[in-house]
Amino acid sequence: MEENLDVVDGSPLDVSQTELAKSAPGIGRLGIDIGISSIKLVWLSRDATPNGITARLDFASFDSTHVDVCVAFIRDFVDKQQRLQNTQPAAVTVVATGKRAMEFQPRLQGIPGVKLHIEHEFDCQATGVEFLVTEVPRTVFTCSEDIFRTYEMPRDPPYPYLLVNIGSGVSFLKISDKNTCEQVSGSSLGGGTLTGLLSVLTQSIGFDEMLDLAEQGDNSKVDKLIGDIYGTDYNGIGMKKTAVASSFGKVFSMQSSEEPTPGLSKEIEPQTNPNVSISDAYGIPESDVCRSLVFAIFNNIGQLANLHSELHNVTKVYFAGPYIRGHTQTIKTLHIALNYYSKGGKRAHFLTHEDSIGAIGALLKA
Repeated sequence: MEENLDVVDGSPLDVSQTELAKSAPGIGRLGIDIGISSIKLVWLSRDATPNGITARLDFASFDSTHVDVCVAFIRDFVDKQQRLQNTQPAAVTVVATGKRAMEFQPRLQGIPGVKLHIEHEFDCQATGVEFLVTEVPRTVFTCSEDIFRTYEMPRDPPYPYLLVNIGSGVSFLKISDKNTCEQVSGSSLGGGTLTGLLSVLTQSIGFDEMLDLAEQGDNSKVDKLIGDIYGTDYNGIGMKKTAVASSFGKVFSMQSSEEPTPGLSKEIEPQTNPNVSISDAYGIPESDVCRSLVFAIFNNIGQLANLHSELHNVTKVYFAGPYIRGHTQTIKTLHIALNYYSKGGKRAHFLTHEDSIGAIGALLKA
């Protein structure tokens, strides 16, 4: 198979002590989540060790524009499974889910040796989350001001709970029991909004770079804070002076200022000069812009999560999706937002393989 640098193998997940490892065949199944921006694959592998047989989930990821490379990968996977099983075609069960699963159904069905099933993405996401929560240690964690990750032990299903999946947009799912998963709302302001705006405002070339820049940034240079308005904490509503009152609220005053930013001209037009970003035009470090916008989008998601949890009478909230990335800024912002808007009544829960829950759920349905 032709090498493709966009194929990223995620960290394997030890599932040796799960029911999946004990009851399922070790080979011959593949879960695929075909989303708008990426394709996630997961499969079960077994290894013989001096201490017995171990089982793990292996992961791979493709950019959704590179479907041909993904199909080639699946062909190789099927060939390998057939050699291991010494069987003829139709030996490998592939369960596909995601927004574009139906679109790529003919491509997948055209692979010799594949028995294809299509499953609803929300059901697969709920199944994937429940598997991690109930069976796999050190995959679910919470966040606090002092400790970034506090892992939870496997537990009974936390019904009912709200699953907030952050993709290009955001879906809010209420899972009432093992067989009841309902989309209660959604938002168009998600990861796609963040990457789209930052692509316009900065010269960042990818989401991970944007998050790295956000880590270095100072949003107080861009956002109008409570302290800018009141001069101190606003104790009446429990807001610290560092809390954001208006995202990007200081940018307009920069634009209106009669004093130009040193070294920069107000005549710069970023839209006609591809080498100058809007960030450069206003003399704002790209890291500050990234941090401000990451906060704006993810704080909004956290607030919506609290509102929908209140509306639908749930206390447990889990965040997942490909735009969390296990990154400090995304996780802490969601934690702070949910904690603040719920007045300390709810804690944000996160997953170590948050971008692959749909593919994991698909595998479990194979």
